[in-house]
Amino acid sequence: YDGGYWNSTGIARAVTVQALLPAMKTAGCTVLVAVNVLFIPQYSYMACAWGGVAGYGTAMVLSYLVGQRKYPIDYDLKTLGIYVSLTVVLYYVMTDVSALLPTIWQLLSNTLLIALFILYLIKTER
Repeated sequence: YDGGYWNSTGIARAVTVQALLPAMKTAGCTVLVAVNVLFIPQYSYMACAWGGVAGYGTAMVLSYLVGQRKYPIDYDLKTLGIYVSLTVVLYYVMTDVSALLPTIWQLLSNTLLIALFILYLIKTER
């Protein structure tokens, strides 16, 4: 899902800097192709997936920066940073730490962690 990418691109269009849109998309495409060329031989399809994240992420960040210049939007970047950080930590715990457990405990602990994350989201977004 690249909703953030398309929303940011929409903001960039709204600020009448359409001339920069091809450059932002080209930058994202360049990152995606570079990651694919460099890492697919070693990491196979996972490199392609991460290349997509990196490419679309690049275009999204560039669109955000361009959009913020003309029509600044007061995004809650602190909360967004907390969500991203929690997600990274949960990913690490669910992939690396729980791999040391038997399968049933992996499933139980990962389900519990996801439930706690959802409860945190519900509590903070009220």
